[in-house]
Amino acid sequence: MRPNQLTISAFGPYADRIILDLDQLGTSGLYLITGDTGAGKTTIFDAITYALYGEASGSQRQPSMFRSKYATESTPTEVILTFTCFDRQYTVRRNPEYLRPKTRGEGMTTQKADAELTLPDGTILTKPKEVDAKIKEILGIDRSQFLQIAMIAQGDFLKLLLASTEERKKIFRQLFQTKHFYELQEKLKQHSGTLHDKCTAARNSLNQYVNGILCEDTSAFAQKVIAAKSGELPMLDVIALLEQLLEQDRSQLETLNGTLSILDEKQNDVRRRLEQWEERQKIFKQLKQNEQLLQQHQLLQKEAADRLKEAQDREPERLQLEEKATLLRADLPRYDELEQKRNLLREQIRRLEQLNAEQEQHCRQFEQAKQTLDCLKTEQTELSPVGELLERKSNEQKELRSNCDLLYAFLNQYNHLKTLYPDKEKAKQTWETLDAQKPERDRLSQEITLLEAELPHYKELSELQKQFAEKEQELTRFQNVGAEKKALFRRLETQIRNEKQEKERLLTAAAEREKLAAQKAVQNTRIYSMQTLSKELSYYDTLAATLKKLQTSYLSASETAACADKIYQQKHRAFLNEQAGILAETLKDDMPCPVCGSLTHPHPACKSAQAPTKEDIEEARAYAAETNTAMQSLSEQCASHKAQVDSAETAIQRSLSELLPEETIESARTHLSVWISEETERLSELEARLADEEQRFKRFRQLEQNLPEREEQFDRLRTELTELEQRTASAETGLSALSGQIQKQQNALSFASESIAAKELRQKQQTLQQKQTGLQQAERTYRELEQTFTEKRAAWERTKEQVQTLLNLASDDPSFNSKTYRFYNDWNEKLPALQSELDQLKEKQRRRQDVDRLLPNAEETVQTVQNILTELDNRIAASKAANAALEEQTQNLSQTLSFENKKDALLHLSQLEEQCSIMKKRLEQAQNEENEQAKTIVRLHSILDQQKAQYEQLPEIDPESENETLRALHFQKEETETQRDQANVRISTNGTILENISRKSKQLIELEENYTWVKALSNTANGSLAGKEKIMLETYIQMTFFDKIIARANTRLMVMSDGQYELKRRREAGNNKTQSGLDLNVIDHYNGTERSVRTLSGGESFKASLSLALGLSDEIQSSAGGIRLDTMFVDEGFGSLDEESLEQAMKALSNLTDGNRLVGIISHVGELKTRIEKQILVTKEKSGGSRAEISA
Repeated sequence: MRPNQLTISAFGPYADRIILDLDQLGTSGLYLITGDTGAGKTTIFDAITYALYGEASGSQRQPSMFRSKYATESTPTEVILTFTCFDRQYTVRRNPEYLRPKTRGEGMTTQKADAELTLPDGTILTKPKEVDAKIKEILGIDRSQFLQIAMIAQGDFLKLLLASTEERKKIFRQLFQTKHFYELQEKLKQHSGTLHDKCTAARNSLNQYVNGILCEDTSAFAQKVIAAKSGELPMLDVIALLEQLLEQDRSQLETLNGTLSILDEKQNDVRRRLEQWEERQKIFKQLKQNEQLLQQHQLLQKEAADRLKEAQDREPERLQLEEKATLLRADLPRYDELEQKRNLLREQIRRLEQLNAEQEQHCRQFEQAKQTLDCLKTEQTELSPVGELLERKSNEQKELRSNCDLLYAFLNQYNHLKTLYPDKEKAKQTWETLDAQKPERDRLSQEITLLEAELPHYKELSELQKQFAEKEQELTRFQNVGAEKKALFRRLETQIRNEKQEKERLLTAAAEREKLAAQKAVQNTRIYSMQTLSKELSYYDTLAATLKKLQTSYLSASETAACADKIYQQKHRAFLNEQAGILAETLKDDMPCPVCGSLTHPHPACKSAQAPTKEDIEEARAYAAETNTAMQSLSEQCASHKAQVDSAETAIQRSLSELLPEETIESARTHLSVWISEETERLSELEARLADEEQRFKRFRQLEQNLPEREEQFDRLRTELTELEQRTASAETGLSALSGQIQKQQNALSFASESIAAKELRQKQQTLQQKQTGLQQAERTYRELEQTFTEKRAAWERTKEQVQTLLNLASDDPSFNSKTYRFYNDWNEKLPALQSELDQLKEKQRRRQDVDRLLPNAEETVQTVQNILTELDNRIAASKAANAALEEQTQNLSQTLSFENKKDALLHLSQLEEQCSIMKKRLEQAQNEENEQAKTIVRLHSILDQQKAQYEQLPEIDPESENETLRALHFQKEETETQRDQANVRISTNGTILENISRKSKQLIELEENYTWVKALSNTANGSLAGKEKIMLETYIQMTFFDKIIARANTRLMVMSDGQYELKRRREAGNNKTQSGLDLNVIDHYNGTERSVRTLSGGESFKASLSLALGLSDEIQSSAGGIRLDTMFVDEGFGSLDEESLEQAMKALSNLTDGNRLVGIISHVGELKTRIEKQILVTKEKSGGSRAEISA
């Protein structure tokens, strides 16, 4: 790349637009950029770097600082660089973001940063990102590489020379793209750590699985389980223990399932007996309901019979009403006759009114018709002379119009001749002018002949241009394909790197998945245990409630038993106290007393009214015994339930001590549902995290499969790019050769291409043809105009003779035309008035014709209306007589009827029929109700008989006893189901744990073997081997580049130091604790010693650092694919050299210019001004700002 021209405007210290024609400096050699400190010497290189990459050469200069503080507001800030690369010229323009005046209005606005790149084919790229990418593609290097190759920047000389191994690693990593080796080291270290974490996670996962083993406290293996959870048992023993636990739980599960079957059968028997009891109770209830229903229907039957008797009593009244309705129905046709007569009378009255109205209307028509007839007769008399006057005026108009037409034709012909004569003369002049252009036509004819002879040579040029276009298309295609493949190459490289990074991130997915699976199993076990505890609490609460009810019943029964016993004792004492009265009731005369033996009983004892009988005593004693037995039964039930409650409480306390040792039964009863919900939410979170890890693990497997394919595609693409670059170079060479041939051929021809020559030939032929055609057309036009003029003049002479006769004028009268014009105007003005008079006469003529036509019709109309009026008088008289007769008939008929009209009669008839219908329906309804109630009573008797039979067939049982039995079976079944569920959970959980422990144990062995191998490889790549040098893999690769840089630097340092100094990479490290491999020494050949570069003096350090920087620049160009920049800059540093060292440095720099390289030295050292002829002088202006000019 070689800069050709640099334009700087309002950039840095340059206030105005500065144009530097860098081609004046030549194509090789040294040139000096000199000037005052701060004048802007380095800004020139900044401008070149900004134009190419959008940034300055140093990190301390930001684009926002580029706007010159000395520039006027209207001066735009921009940099334009024209450069050549591979013999193709490009122009790039950039401007940073800055404030500028608004184009409209006042104030300032922000000019946004912009970039524009013009390619050799004229294509212009305007987007900054497109420009950046294209510049990098053209030069083949990025900004950092450009700065290292093209610029040894101010202040950077000693950085590389005095850097430590760690510092040089960072510099070389960016310059030689060794980051992927560093990434490999880090990935090995990360992979080693990941495998270590996986091993730890696998061990923790195994411990979690072991801690999740379930076992009953009463089991014979309980102590072994405790030992396994504390880590005292080997994994093989743990596996054997799990197999024994599973066998034990499966045997217990089979026994529990058998017990549940027996309990189900017993429950079914009790439920069947309870269902029979409920059916018996239901039938009893229905029986009572039906008996009540029977009584209700018997009452309803009595009420129906009463209503039937009442309806039968009103039957004569209904018959009288039906007779009245029949008579009224017979009179209905007479009402129709009355209505017809009334309607006919109304119609005749309406017709009479119409006749009267019609008579009035015709009277008005008669008056109007008679008046119209009188008007028409008067108008006919007034219009009789119009015809004769119309004929006279019409003849006068025709004569005047004929004369006007003749005068108009004369004047029009005269005007046409006046116009035609100049056209004829102009056509004659045009013909003569064109005829005088014969020499020009001859010249065109000769040029056409020459072009026709040269035209075949353009085919050769066209063929060469076609080949050039094909080659150029081929080159463009190669470049486009190359750009696409490079873009694909970069995308693929980025994708592979991203996928590798993603794969490293996903290495922990498998271990995390197993860890979460184990946590999920433990969480499931905990939730199930809590749910089991909830069932135990529910069972405990049910037992406690039942116990409380039993205790309440026992207290009530004990009170009832005590009361019954007390009543029995009271009745027994009363019975004993009443024995005398009881015996006295059995005494009879002449019968001995059982007590005293007397045969007479003058004063027998009397028994009180409340004295109990023996049956009462027996009944009280039996009731007391029954209540005592019930009390004893309830006492036994309370004791049994108390034992069940205590057992359930013990089980709950045991479960709480395992799950929630700090909680009580009361707190568990209150908060257990919340705890279960929380644990379920934790399980959901675990399941969600496990699902995420499953997706990550699937992605990891997918990356393992895809990465080898992508890397293979990456290698193929790299090979294709190399081949494409070779083909592109070959196409560029061929294109250059063809360009030379085309240029030679174009120089020998008059035009650039055959199409242009052919176009020029066609234009000349068309011009010649147009000139010849124009000449012929001009001659033809003149001849036609001359003939027309002659014919028109003869016609005008004939017309003039007619006008002369009409106006009686002399032919040689000088005012002939003006007098003719005056006559024409006068007559033409008379024509409108005469036409208006004719129009009025014609209108009167048309009216006369209308009157003649309308007069007979008017006379006929008058006679017709008069006849109609006579007829109407006769019809009105007849209508009045008929109306009087009909009105009398209607009055007589109306007096014989009961109602005014048929509507009132029908209304009354409807009311009579409705009363009869209601009375008849009531009678029928009463009969139906009485019959229906009788049937319902019979049906209810039948149903009651059936229900009594069913009720007596069902057995009578004690429901409380059966329910108690059912509750006991239910509690026993729930306890058994709980034991079965616990056994199922233990089997499921322990089976899963056994499977996971077996699988995890194998995985742990594989992980530990893999970790041992990767750990050793990571230690080697990261330089962490004990007792070895601390050289990393990246450092080892960089050592190769560093040796090449040192070799290139020594060729210049030996020249600059006159063979005294030579740089050498230190082979041995100072110790085995710090990183080494890139440390630098210097060999002093004058005394044969080797020492650190830090011991060099200031001037020696400059020469060594300059040599090292130049060597680095050469090596970067070489490693960047052979890219060679034809221009480079060296910024400052020469002030510390003596005259001899300066001479040696200049000699070394002069060697850089070999091979058409131009080297610019940025310095203000005075001696360089005399040594270097080509200079760019940068000076500060007194008014502010700087300017630059080239002195070559």
